[in-house]
Amino acid sequence: MKYKNILILEAGGPCAVSCIKLLKQSTQVRTIAADMDPYAAGLYLADEKEVIPSVDSEFFSTSISNVLSKHNINAIFPTFENGLVPLSEVKANFLIDFKSALLCKDQLVFCNLCKEKNLPIPKTITLQDWKSIEKYPQFIKPRFGVGSRDNFIIRSSEMMLKFYELYGDKEDFITQDFLEGDHWNVDVLVEDGEFVCAVPRRDIRQKSGNPVIVEVVDYKELSRFSCLVQQALSIKSVFNLEVFEVDNGKFVINEINVRFGGGIIFSALAGCDMVSYLATGNRKFISDPKNMIISRYFEEVQCK
Repeated sequence: MKYKNILILEAGGPCAVSCIKLLKQSTQVRTIAADMDPYAAGLYLADEKEVIPSVDSEFFSTSISNVLSKHNINAIFPTFENGLVPLSEVKANFLIDFKSALLCKDQLVFCNLCKEKNLPIPKTITLQDWKSIEKYPQFIKPRFGVGSRDNFIIRSSEMMLKFYELYGDKEDFITQDFLEGDHWNVDVLVEDGEFVCAVPRRDIRQKSGNPVIVEVVDYKELSRFSCLVQQALSIKSVFNLEVFEVDNGKFVINEINVRFGGGIIFSALAGCDMVSYLATGNRKFISDPKNMIISRYFEEVQCK
């Protein structure tokens, strides 16, 4: 067993819940879940639970250090997207490339780097530069965002002007050419800085930015594209790549999250269990994914 005591942060999210469910298949792994919400579902699925302060609290980093010591944590799995800066300063075995995670979190810096590396990315500018927009519709999102919160489609210059008058001086937004076509997420496994494999899945239906129904496809061309992206950006840990297929075999990057995606369990169900592989180092968990359509449903857990 590579890691015995594994910490799962943001235990209420779909990524954390998926990881806990997969890790609990092994009797040799002990899962410790942590969240600021005492009713986060993952707390009650894991072997042990810890309620911690929010990432904005001055006691956040100390609480994480205490959890690490109390439970003799061997590894912190990449299930989180909040608190990257304070977490990066905690001395622990985080299985995440913090440098890439922080870079990709800043959507403007990320898009500029992709452009510099000749990776396909929609034209991206700050909201303050909206008068230079040449075509509509536009897609507006926060420069530092979480999920699909505060995302807007703007279909005309008149709408853009009204939006700018409301938010231009209040929020840090970027605006991009609106992407159309099949929407794909790719779970990408990277170990010691080297690309291992990728599992593409096409979103059939989403709810609040999270996949509900997906089609997992052994799409070699998209897997190769994912490898090129990893090498170009030098991402050294697992990540989730989100692209639109704007034409047959032509992909444009929407964003990258340097962590497991919220739909990581879909890859496991299709035969490529990156979570269990990361915990054990056993390559029996890694194989080419089977083509299948998967529907997600709610599951209840008793909290008290």
